[in-house]
Amino acid sequence: MPTGTELGWLVMLSCLLAVGGGVVLLAWAIAGLAGRATRGNDATALPSLQHRYARGEIGREEYQRGRAELLRSRSDPPSSSLAGSTVSRPHRLEVWAAGLSLAAGLIHLVAAPEHLREWWGYGYFFLAAAIGQVLYAQLLFRGDRRGPAFYAAGLLGTLGIIALYVATRTVGIPVFGPAAGEVEPIGALDLPSKLVELALVVVLAILLQRSRSAGVRASEAQSTPSGPSDERRVDRDQRSYRLSRRALLLGLAGGAVGLLGFLAIAERWLPRRSPARAAEPGEGLLAASPRARAANGTMEIQLTAEEVAWELAPGKRIKALSYNGQVPGPELRVREGERLRVVFTNRLSVPTTIHWHGVDVPNPMDGVPDLTQPAVQPGDTFVYEFDARPAGTRWYHTHFASTQQLDRGLYAPLIIEPAEPEPNPPDREYTLVLSAWVTGQGSLLPPSDGMMGGMMGGMMGPRSSDPGYDTLAVNGKAFPATQPLLVREGDRVRLRLINASGARTHLIFLEGHRLRVTHTDGNPLQQPVTVDAVPIAPAERYDVEFTADRPGVWSLHDLLPGQTEAGLRVQVVYDGHEGQTEAPLRRDAAGLALWSYAAGRGADTLPVPAGSTRDYRLTLSGGMMGSDVWTINGRAYPDTDPLPVRRGDRVRLRLFNMSMESHPMHLHGHSFRLNAIGVRRLAAPLVKDVVDVQPMEAAELEFVADNPGNWLFHCHKPMHMEGGMVALVRYESG
Repeated sequence: MPTGTELGWLVMLSCLLAVGGGVVLLAWAIAGLAGRATRGNDATALPSLQHRYARGEIGREEYQRGRAELLRSRSDPPSSSLAGSTVSRPHRLEVWAAGLSLAAGLIHLVAAPEHLREWWGYGYFFLAAAIGQVLYAQLLFRGDRRGPAFYAAGLLGTLGIIALYVATRTVGIPVFGPAAGEVEPIGALDLPSKLVELALVVVLAILLQRSRSAGVRASEAQSTPSGPSDERRVDRDQRSYRLSRRALLLGLAGGAVGLLGFLAIAERWLPRRSPARAAEPGEGLLAASPRARAANGTMEIQLTAEEVAWELAPGKRIKALSYNGQVPGPELRVREGERLRVVFTNRLSVPTTIHWHGVDVPNPMDGVPDLTQPAVQPGDTFVYEFDARPAGTRWYHTHFASTQQLDRGLYAPLIIEPAEPEPNPPDREYTLVLSAWVTGQGSLLPPSDGMMGGMMGGMMGPRSSDPGYDTLAVNGKAFPATQPLLVREGDRVRLRLINASGARTHLIFLEGHRLRVTHTDGNPLQQPVTVDAVPIAPAERYDVEFTADRPGVWSLHDLLPGQTEAGLRVQVVYDGHEGQTEAPLRRDAAGLALWSYAAGRGADTLPVPAGSTRDYRLTLSGGMMGSDVWTINGRAYPDTDPLPVRRGDRVRLRLFNMSMESHPMHLHGHSFRLNAIGVRRLAAPLVKDVVDVQPMEAAELEFVADNPGNWLFHCHKPMHMEGGMVALVRYESG
C-alpha cells in the first residue's frame, strides 16, 4: 500500500496524464474532422458503379473496366499532405458516433482521478477506458468507412462498460479492490455518461446493420444479376437489411423496458446495503452493528467509513459519509467493562479517525490525529481496542476535518449498558440522533444559540460557527421521512437523545406529554427531573422518559424557530391509533418549564482525588466581525498554553465566555463535575463531559486526573475547534 505522499504523487501524475492525454487526443480528433472537410467523395463511385451494373444500365465489360480504374486511383499516392483524397468522407452517423465516443471518453477522464484516490486499479481502468473511447472516436473521424467487425468491437466494448456499471450499482463486483463485493453509490457523472453511452450503442448498432447490408449488396453486384428477377431480388435484399424507424423505436423501447425490469428485479431480490430496517414495537430505530465474540470474551466490530448516496427526505438526496453504509452509523451496544475491539477500514478518499466520545479509553485509542494516532489513510485499517466504561449514552464520531466530515454523517451511538441489569428497566427504548445538514435545497436556518447570542452575533458580524444549515434530521431522516416511535398505552418509554449537529442547539418538546430527565451525557441524576422541554447543545446527550398515557398521534419536535419545519420532527404513534389526525403543533416555548443545569442533582460517580488541586482560568473569545479565529486566553491552538496535571490531581477549570456565541466545551478521556454555571453553584454537581457556556457566562468544572496521556479540551463546534479554541491537558510524570 503506498504512503500518503506516494499516493499524492500518483494521483497528481495521473491527473496530468489524464488532462494532457485528453487535450492531445481531442486536438487530434478535431484535426481529423477538419481534414474530412477537404476529402473527396470518390469512395461513393464504386457502390454507384455496382448499383448501375446491378440494374443493367451498363454491361459487364464496362463495369469491370470502371472498377479497375477506381481501384487503381485509390492506390496512387495522395497529392495533398492531408492524405485525404484516398479516404472516404465519414457518414453522418459515423460523425455522431465519433462525437458520442469522444464525450464518453472525456467524462471518464474527468472521473479517473477521483477513482484513482479510491484504488489505483479503479483509476487506471477509467483512464484506459477513456483513452480507448477517444482513440475510437479518432478512427471514426479519420479512417475509411469500416467493416462490421469495427462497429461490433465498439458496440461490445460500450455494452461491457454499461454492464459493469449496472453490476457495480446493483450487486457489486465480488473481486478486485478495497470495495470488492459492495454496491457503489450513484455519482454525479453517472447519468450523463450512461446516457451518452446508450446513445452510442444505438448509433453503433445502426452502423453495424448498415455495414452488413453494404457487404451483401456488394457481393450481389459481383454476382452480376442480369434479369428483372435478379434486380427485384437485389432490391428486396437491400430493403431486408434497412433499419426502419419503427424497428429502431421498438428496439429502444424494448431495451429501456428491459433495463428498468432488470433494475427493479435487482432492487427487489439482489443483496445490497440498506440504511436501517424498520423498527418493530419495542425496538430501537437504528440498525445494530455486525459483531462477533472472540474466545476471550472480546466483542469485535467491523466498521467501514465510505461515501453513500443518501435520501434525507423524499426528493432530497445528498452525498453523505457513513459508517457501514448508513447514517447514523450502526448503534454499538456493549456491557460496561466488556472488551470492545473495532476493526475500522477507511474507504473514503480522504483520511479520517474515530473518537469515542464520553468513553474513558486509553490515550492511544482516543482518535485525535497527530496527537494520539496517525490519521487512517484511504484504504487503510486501524484497530481500536478498549474496555467499555463508564455506562451510559455515549457516541462515536470522526475527529478529522470535522467541518467536512461530522456534518456529513460520520457519527453513531455507543450505548454502554450497566454491568448489573437495571432493577426497573423501561418498557420501550429508542435512540434518537439529531443532526443538521447543508443541502442547498431549503431555507437557511436562523441562529440557535438563544436570544442574546443571536442578537449580538448578528451585530458583531456573520456567525462563523454555522455553515448554512437548511435541513435537520432524526436518525438520518427529515420529516416526513422520520420513522415513527410506536408505543402502547401504559408504557414507560426511554429516549436516548444525542445531538450530533455540528453547531445547532435543539429544544426538544413532546406534544401532550411531559419529559423526565434521568441522565446527563450518560451519567445518572439522583432523581428524575420533570420538565416540558429539554435544550440540548452540540455533543450533549440526555436520557429522558415519558409515560404513554394519552393515546393518539403526537409529535416530538424542536421548538426553536424554523427547526421543526426544517425536518426535526418524529411522531409518537400509539398502538391502535395509526392514521389518526394529529392536533396542531406548538410553535414556541413561552410558559414552559425548561431543563437547565441548575435543575438537576447529579449522582457523584467520579473517583476520589489523591493528589493536589490545580486551578486554571480560561477565557474563551474570538469570532469578532466574522473572524474564524477562536482563542483560549488570547491564543489559538497549537499556541495555547497546555494544562499540566499529575495522576491523582483534582483539576479545576474556571471558564468565562467573552465571545458572542455559545461554546459546548468537551473534555476527552474524562468526565467532570459541573460545580457552577453563571453565578449559581450547584448543590449536587452534574457529571458530564460537555458543558455549554453561553455568551458572557461563567462555568466551573473539575475532574480527577486518572487517565494518563495528552487530552484535548475544546469547543465541540467544528469551526470553533478548527479556529483554535483548543487546550491540551498534559500529564506530567511523577
